[in-house]
Amino acid sequence: MARSVNKLILVGHVGRDPEIQSTSGGHKVAHFSLATSWRVPRDNGFEERTDWHRLTVWDRLVELVQEY
Repeated sequence: MARSVNKLILVGHVGRDPEIQSTSGGHKVAHFSLATSWRVPRDNGFEERTDWHRLTVWDRLVELVQEY
């Protein structure tokens, strides 16, 4: 079976401060929501729509989330 890598880049706005927890094994985990917007043609103009993504990050990425 061939291996493949999927890469997704989301650019948006964080809805609120992340919820940061630690597992019983000592790993940090953070949960937060990210809003991304896109435009749809509508009646001689555009309508903006927003999608919300619930993200979970682990270990080193939690440190980055806390910092920024």
